[in-house]
Amino acid sequence: MLKWLAMSEIELYEPLYRVSISIIECGYEEFARLIAERHANETLYSWNEAFMLESGTDGYQFHVCGDEQGGGEKFYVWVAEVDDYNIAHELHHLAHDILFTRGIVYCSQSEEAFAYLTGRLHEMFRPEYQKQREQKREPKAE
Repeated sequence: MLKWLAMSEIELYEPLYRVSISIIECGYEEFARLIAERHANETLYSWNEAFMLESGTDGYQFHVCGDEQGGGEKFYVWVAEVDDYNIAHELHHLAHDILFTRGIVYCSQSEEAFAYLTGRLHEMFRPEYQKQREQKREPKAE
């Protein structure tokens, strides 16, 4: 398992649902400071409910509001450490939150949209993660 020593951030944009996504790996305190700096006067939301960061977990998914028509939000996924379980878990929550904010309720008629978006998020994340991982392994020129 790869363990990063400093904060890493991968930024993605999903055009169909018009969302910007930051996937961040770091310690909780560093993440809480980052969010406080970026969104000091904004409310955080998860499932359209006001949300507060609290320590004691190894991952979160939430968003900061965008426009009133459903779009333009900034979604965050935070994990203390990237591994397959944590990413799959948080990307699953992310897909559900994105679709929930668009008024799509999970049921047998909509489950394919949820499955598609979850797969798409993995597909978008994996190559960016691999690039960052390779860059971290490259020896530094002196």
